[in-house]
Amino acid sequence: MLRATLTLLAVLATQVPPPPEGAPTTPALRRLLEGDGVVERVATNFQFADGPLWVDGALVFTDAPRGQLLRWRAGEEPAVIAEDTGGASGLVLDASSRLVAAESRRRWVSRREDGEVATVLDRVAGAPLNGPTDIAIAPDGALYVVDVPVAGDRTGLAGRVVRVSPNGVADVVIEGLNRPTGLAVARDGREVYVADAGRRDLRAYPLSAGAAPGPPRVLASIVPWKRGVTGRADGVTVDQAGRVYLAGPGGIWILDRNGGRLGVIATPETPTACAFGDADGRSLYITAQTSLYKVRLSVAAR
Repeated sequence: MLRATLTLLAVLATQVPPPPEGAPTTPALRRLLEGDGVVERVATNFQFADGPLWVDGALVFTDAPRGQLLRWRAGEEPAVIAEDTGGASGLVLDASSRLVAAESRRRWVSRREDGEVATVLDRVAGAPLNGPTDIAIAPDGALYVVDVPVAGDRTGLAGRVVRVSPNGVADVVIEGLNRPTGLAVARDGREVYVADAGRRDLRAYPLSAGAAPGPPRVLASIVPWKRGVTGRADGVTVDQAGRVYLAGPGGIWILDRNGGRLGVIATPETPTACAFGDADGRSLYITAQTSLYKVRLSVAAR
């Protein structure tokens, strides 16, 4: 009887809760998904999975509360490849394909190569960073970093975005954000997208060579589509066709470049970020707090 009870508990522990019902959709979204667009859970038992990034045939991501950097390959259990990462969340590969991480607890942006860790950014305008949480790279090799006040900060500082030029010069390029959570740069380098959980929206700032981003346009308000759906605007990524994917309330919100809403891929847990992967570039991997999910696309997006 005890063995049967333990077996039942193990089965229940691996079951995936149903996603929220009634997620907005359009024919364009249905065409984007392969088949029925089933969201598959491929790994679980994390405290707060975030920052997915496809690297050399595997998905690398973080578990910030545990200070871990992990690697997952199909058919294998996630492997811890680094510990004590300083609360790393956002990840990106730089222009030289080195892993760069935003580490909020250490208040710096680090670079990892061959087991060595180096500083990419820890100060701007002579002052320490507040708390970097996400990072993106532009086609010209510049890095864009979300920097927010650390917990308990009483200085009244607002969220901001810092740009690190290819030659290492750091400047604050976007200020006055409420609670920025995620960002991405368009594939053509013409815009940087910033998700602001405090304002509950996604904004696009125009970019031009050698100049600070221009005034933004609001692409979308990011609010739950019905009562009971939880979550906030969070991680952002873009595909080859310019579509924007945002981890938001109830799932992954997908918009075209003009803010047209294709719909939401509903997820069983509130997502934190997403990234494209697999050899054919047709899988969207989703970190969602305790688990890692995957949904297949009909087109190569990576």
